[in-house]
Amino acid sequence: MKETIEKILTLAINAPSGDNSQPWRFEVKDNIIFVFNLPKSDNPILNINQRGSYIGHGGLLENISIAATKFQLQAQLELFPDERQKDLVAKVVLCDSHVETDALFPYLSQRHTNRRKYKNIKMTLEQTNALKQEIIKIGQENKVRLIFIDDDEKKKLIGRAMSSIEEIILQHKDLHALLFKDIIWSKKVFAKLKKGFYIGTMEFNLMQKFVFFLASNWQRAIWLNKLGLAKMVAKEDAKLYSSGAAVGAIIIPEDTQENFIFAGRAMERVWLKATALGLAFHPVSALCFARLRIVAGSGDVFDNAQTDKILSNYQVLHDLFNVGNNLIAMSFRIGFAPPVRAKALKSQPDVKFIN
Repeated sequence: MKETIEKILTLAINAPSGDNSQPWRFEVKDNIIFVFNLPKSDNPILNINQRGSYIGHGGLLENISIAATKFQLQAQLELFPDERQKDLVAKVVLCDSHVETDALFPYLSQRHTNRRKYKNIKMTLEQTNALKQEIIKIGQENKVRLIFIDDDEKKKLIGRAMSSIEEIILQHKDLHALLFKDIIWSKKVFAKLKKGFYIGTMEFNLMQKFVFFLASNWQRAIWLNKLGLAKMVAKEDAKLYSSGAAVGAIIIPEDTQENFIFAGRAMERVWLKATALGLAFHPVSALCFARLRIVAGSGDVFDNAQTDKILSNYQVLHDLFNVGNNLIAMSFRIGFAPPVRAKALKSQPDVKFIN
C-alpha cells in the first residue's frame, strides 16, 4: 500500500495552486492519508482565510480520488476532521473497490495553465455540456455551480473587470513585493526548485519580459507607473482575458472553508475535462479574492479608491454572471489556443509515513 500511495500522491500534486505555491504536506498511516495545509505558502494578502489554498486543496483531493481509481481504490474524503488541528484539511481513507479508472486519469499530468491569446472560436454545445457534467460528479450540486458566458460584448466587460486588479497590484507596494517575490527568472533555477511562478509560463515576448523585469524594483515601478505602466498592463490584460471561447465562473452559496474545497474539486474536474477536449484554461481570480478580503473586514490593506475599484469591478462580474445571493469562488477563461512555451513544475510530495 505504501508504494501505491506514493504513486497516487505523486500524481495528485499536479493540482494547481496560487503562484504554484503547492501548499500541502501529507502524513500516512496504513491506508489513511492526512492532508495538511501549509498556511504560509500562498499570498498572505489575497489568500484571505486560506480560501485560495483551499481551492488548491480541492483540486488536490479530486486528483487523489481520480488517481486512486487507477489502482482499484476508492477515496473516502472527510473534510476538516479534527477542529483541534486547524491545518488538517482532510482525512482520506483508501478502500478496495472494483471501480473503473476515472476517464480523467490520463490528464492528471497534462493539465496546465495557458496564458496565451485564445482564438475567437466558441465551444460547441456538446463541449459545454460535457464540462458542466463534471460538476455533477463531485456530488455537490447544491454547493457548486458552473456558469459560462460567450457573448463577445459581455466578455469584454468581464475582461476589463478582471484585469482591474492588475493595475492595483502594480501600484500597491505590498502586493507588488509579493508578486515579484515568487517570480523565478531562471529556467535552470526553476528546474531545480520545481516550485514558484516561472517567468516563462507568463508567455511574455522579449520586450514585455524586459519591462516586467524593470518593474520588479519598487522604485522603478513607481516611475514606470507615472508613465502609465499599470494602466497599460490592465488594458492589455483586459484584451487577453476576453479572448477565447468563453469566460467562466464557479459559484458557491456562501463563504465557508468546505465550499472553497468543493469549488476546487469542481474546478479541477472541469479543467481536466477541458484538457481532454483540447481546450486551453486560464484561472483569473485575483479580483474575487481581493473583494473577499474586503468583505471579510480585512480590507485595510487597500485605500478607499482601491477598495471602491475592487468592489465595483466585482459587481460587474456578479451582475453579468447573475450570481444573486451567491459568491464567485473563482473565475477563468477557456478556449482554443496555441501550445504553451513553458509549464509549471511540481516538487515531490512531502510525505511522512507513520507506523
